[in-house]
Amino acid sequence: MISDKSMQVCLIGDTKGPHDEGMRNTNLHLIEELKRDVGLLVINPGEYFSVSVLKKIKKFHPDIIHYLQGPTIRSLILCRALRFIFPKAKTVLLAQNPSLRKHWDSVLPYLAPHHVFSITKDFHWRLIHLGISSQIIFPGVDQNKFQPVGKETKIEIRKSLGIPIEKKVVLHVGHFTEARGVLTLGRLQSEFEPEIQFVIVGSSTNRPQSLIVEQLRNQGVKIITDFIPQIEKIYQASDAYIFPGDRTDSAIDIPLSVLEAMAVNLPVITTRFRGLPDMFEEKPWFKYVDSMDSMREAVKAVVFNKDMKPETRAMVGPYTWNKFAKTIIETYKNINKGFSS
Repeated sequence: MISDKSMQVCLIGDTKGPHDEGMRNTNLHLIEELKRDVGLLVINPGEYFSVSVLKKIKKFHPDIIHYLQGPTIRSLILCRALRFIFPKAKTVLLAQNPSLRKHWDSVLPYLAPHHVFSITKDFHWRLIHLGISSQIIFPGVDQNKFQPVGKETKIEIRKSLGIPIEKKVVLHVGHFTEARGVLTLGRLQSEFEPEIQFVIVGSSTNRPQSLIVEQLRNQGVKIITDFIPQIEKIYQASDAYIFPGDRTDSAIDIPLSVLEAMAVNLPVITTRFRGLPDMFEEKPWFKYVDSMDSMREAVKAVVFNKDMKPETRAMVGPYTWNKFAKTIIETYKNINKGFSS
């Protein structure tokens, strides 16, 4: 793709804080890819309606204003205001985790941007039926960073992280909330002791989460709350990945941790969370579950099958951040030419 630095893109999205949250990570990867090919101005969502920031945007002369958070009804109203303030710019949204109840559908066409990048088929068709321009786009994963490793390297990583060498390790990466379903892993740990060690990596920032962490530790789950700069190592130390969350507020529509685990070629056990079934069909090494019983059986099938040769890395192979960004840039160009669908 030929670089088009003449195109000016103003991105509005959260980029501050540790790189341990899906939406922020998506934003950062997109910024890294886009800055090679377009002129870029990045604004934090909490700042963009100050006078000084509006002046900065005006001086930048954006062709595209791209909002990366949510969206919520509030963000749609604010983006509509930006569309009014900067009538020459095209507004687009990346719907990573939309929070828009059905009762808002009657007003969505009046607040809609020029285009929406939808992460799930359900949200895409909801917008299309409302007459709102949308296309489906799936996030990527850094396949150079997240790679499988050999047995000796796995053992060395486990030693460095204090993870048992002799047990099978089932990993989950995410926040310690009931929405994320992590309490289920505590019950599974009790059932599969001592053959399996469940490991959860996440942050504990408030008292309710601390209580969950304490309960999980008492059940034998290995808890890591420190930020791990080389997060790929925790996947490389594991034998399987599990995503037990089913509430829509537990993660972005495509949990990046699932893609990262797949890039390391781990077998995956997951609920049918939001956009995952749009991307992946079930395989012997990629199991969908919908209950405690099915999760228990999937763990048995995946972890204790010595003949299994997982191919999750091949499944996630088509999804890279570079392709993600290229698709977005091509859409920018089409929108600027007057494209609408």
